[in-house]
Amino acid sequence: MQNKATQKQAFFFTIINYAGILIGIFSTLFIYPKNKEMLGVFRYV
Repeated sequence: MQNKATQKQAFFFTIINYAGILIGIFSTLFIYPKNKEMLGVFRYV
């Protein structure tokens, strides 16, 4: 029983991680290039 719950939790964490990666890629490609100064500040921090 615990194994099934662990697999379900791992699946949801995987989905959340992939969603975060997609948001990061989208923002780096489409949002930050419009303001080069802001991109430099975020990459420095």
